[in-house]
Amino acid sequence: ARGPLLTPPSDDLADRLRKAAATDRGIPLVDGEGRAYRMTYAELLTEASRVAAYLRGQGLGHGDEVVVHAAAAGDVFVGVWACVLIGVLPVPLTPATPYEGAGNPLWHLLGPDTMLTGRTVLTTKAQRDTTAEALGRRGLHADLLLLETARAGEPLPAGEAAPRSPALMLLTSGSTGAPKGVALSHRNLVSLAESVRAEFALEGEVSLNWLGVDHVGGLVQHHIRDLCLAHEQVHVDTGWALGDPTRILDLLDHYRVTVSWMANFGFNLINEQAGKIAEGSWDLSPLKVWENGGEAVTHEGNQRFLALLAPHGLRPDVIKPVFGMTETSSAVIAAHNLVAGRQDYVHWLSDTRLDSPVRRSLPGEGSPFAEVGTPMAGLALRVVDAGGQVCPEGVGGRIEVSGLQVMKGYYRNPEADADAFTADGWLRMGDCGFMVDGSLVVTGREKDVLIINGLNYAARALENSVEAVPGVRQGCCAAVPVRRPDAVTDDLVVFYSSTEPGGADATAIESALISEHSLRPVAAVEIGPEEWPRTAIGKIRRPLLAAGFQAGDFADRITLRRRSGLGDRTTVPAWCFVPEWNQVAAPAASPARRVLWLDGEPPAGAALAARSGAPFEGFDEEGGARFRTGHAKDLEALLEAASGRLGGLDAVVEAR
Repeated sequence: ARGPLLTPPSDDLADRLRKAAATDRGIPLVDGEGRAYRMTYAELLTEASRVAAYLRGQGLGHGDEVVVHAAAAGDVFVGVWACVLIGVLPVPLTPATPYEGAGNPLWHLLGPDTMLTGRTVLTTKAQRDTTAEALGRRGLHADLLLLETARAGEPLPAGEAAPRSPALMLLTSGSTGAPKGVALSHRNLVSLAESVRAEFALEGEVSLNWLGVDHVGGLVQHHIRDLCLAHEQVHVDTGWALGDPTRILDLLDHYRVTVSWMANFGFNLINEQAGKIAEGSWDLSPLKVWENGGEAVTHEGNQRFLALLAPHGLRPDVIKPVFGMTETSSAVIAAHNLVAGRQDYVHWLSDTRLDSPVRRSLPGEGSPFAEVGTPMAGLALRVVDAGGQVCPEGVGGRIEVSGLQVMKGYYRNPEADADAFTADGWLRMGDCGFMVDGSLVVTGREKDVLIINGLNYAARALENSVEAVPGVRQGCCAAVPVRRPDAVTDDLVVFYSSTEPGGADATAIESALISEHSLRPVAAVEIGPEEWPRTAIGKIRRPLLAAGFQAGDFADRITLRRRSGLGDRTTVPAWCFVPEWNQVAAPAASPARRVLWLDGEPPAGAALAARSGAPFEGFDEEGGARFRTGHAKDLEALLEAASGRLGGLDAVVEAR
């Protein structure tokens, strides 16, 4: 399938920034405390020009890379555009949580196996010390440059801008292994903006994003795209939005948003607020496009979402399934047939194995898969078999794309390029699916296929069956392959969360899998909804769950076990104690005791209590404060202030 013709752009990102700066549009930014301020595009250009001049003064130019490492979206935007203006390759990276974790991509970028040629990090005063100390503990080094210093200088003269491709490097999500650097050109990014404009007839829009701005969805789809089109764009701190998902509805109403996007887990989060939504009042009628992308689109959850918000003016056809990846500059395929009360966009399947015709079921039986649509302008799409031949409609195969939005290759990684591209230049997306009437249906990742006793099972199909079991929380399920040391085939372990702790019956999950797939799991594991390892946009990281299960990390959460020994903790000598941590209620404390309570719910009358999430700025009159976990200076100042206020400290208690 081929999308409409798209003329290759004749301008670059610097041209688009200058055009946007000539308008009165800009970027409202909402921080972790819910405080908002607005940066116009003209202010963004001025700030970026100051930082660009500073970077050039540090000897940086074409061929250099800079890691833009800041927590606030506005700081990331300024740093990225500064690099674009002088042809330096920006690598945006917001601070990971937990920062010291082995999975923090910064350790890879600055480590011995990095793809980068230099070690320059553009950061903020608030972040510098934490980064420097963490690097020192790992024996790593970087040149840490401060945005505050860079912003104090004179701006780069307009005539001295020298943009160069690649314009931006983003890290892959790492859900399937070590991250790779995706190098996107000016042509890729401007073409993406124009193709989405044509697909949804965008003009003079207001967009909303609450996911990370170091991810392709937040940075490309809802910042660079909207700047290229001179749209107003609202960016919201992720933690603040997730603290109460109805805040997303507040923002949509307040800013009169017309375009937004979420991964499927975001729609489920809002569905869980049904009680508050029934009592609340919002005007969502201006919203004309709400993209659903980043993970599998689910039929039941989307229909519930549309019905829940219909009384608040949400259009019945507002949800647009989209499909793409970092390597395609974000969404490049879109559907327009998801409508409230209809299910003709859903295909119920009992078999999705590759290189074979899909096997259909009656509606309500098998697993539902939603169409993600047809190629946008400038893109071509095909589904091929194991030999690279195009599959007939209705036959499962591997999805490949080609077009203006597709990267030329990974950054300094020819081995990855050889795996990713076909001999005739098409990108292998790593996803499986089939075509029906010219529209694409995605059935899952090729690497998320479980091979059990010689048969292939798509993880998404198994998860659809589990999520249909009463009491299972939507978007919180994973079918994970594990293999015993002496086995020649995988076993299935199902991870899930319940709507209420213990609310889902593990034997009902087992029965559903046996009934619909003739497959019995060897174990089921219930974990809390906050325990899922996810990527920046909410994709579940199945390999981490599999590794944790085999290491025994979930031994006390197994709710069903059909094979003894699986998931147990590693055997240790009889003389070795294994610590077991169990949550208990916070002990009652007298208000007169000199105690500082951290997070959770402190007891009535507690003298001092501090919650994580913002810089420490002292205690208020009621004895409340905020602080940042993992920031040594914050904790030092917090303890010193608490001791001074109480005349000493008897204890510090974490109340959660």
